[in-house]
Amino acid sequence: MGTIMGKSGYVIAGMGKPPTATLSVDCIDSWSLAGAGDAIETTSFGTTAAVIFKTFEAGLKSLTGNATGNMDGTLSVLSTIMNVLFNSAASSVVNLVLHMNSGHHVSVASIITGFTINDAVADKVTFGFDFTVSGQPVYV
Repeated sequence: MGTIMGKSGYVIAGMGKPPTATLSVDCIDSWSLAGAGDAIETTSFGTTAAVIFKTFEAGLKSLTGNATGNMDGTLSVLSTIMNVLFNSAASSVVNLVLHMNSGHHVSVASIITGFTINDAVADKVTFGFDFTVSGQPVYV
């Protein structure tokens, strides 16, 4: 089995489930998804001398992520990015499909928690957004 390369990854974002191709971000240069889990302490203090280590149970899990990209110069892409990602940040769930080069993808319902556009004098215009996943992801 070959290594999956990230050179053809992209993101689709939309309000529908599954997301419509409202925003196919082919100008994405990276995306990431990170998971964390809660460890709930269940240690009880007993009468035995054997209880010298804390005990834990698995708690709830969470996922967060981000994506960055390069603006491609079309006003429609900027407008769509702002409408779907930025304007939806306060109240709506945005459905994201995070594609990998091999045809595999991860679908997540997300709340956009941050958004940036960077315009440097001597560099390209870039954008990025952060998200928190709501619910369980789907891996394909």
